[in-house]
Amino acid sequence: MFVALSKFTIANDQTGEVKTAFQNRPHLVEQATGFLRLDVLSPVDNPNEIWLITYWQDENSYQLWHRSQARKE
Repeated sequence: MFVALSKFTIANDQTGEVKTAFQNRPHLVEQATGFLRLDVLSPVDNPNEIWLITYWQDENSYQLWHRSQARKE
């Protein structure tokens, strides 16, 4: 298994809107070969920070998706 973490902080008091947008996203990554799961988390001590954690069968699956046109969409 391969895990990729993206981390960013929300500005302008838009944290609720951003979290809602992730819940209502088009779910395109789920169609990628090797994709297993996506978690959207925030640490308790910094709720404006968002962690996107994706789980893949292997690093190659992640790299292929990361370089793909599907990711850019």
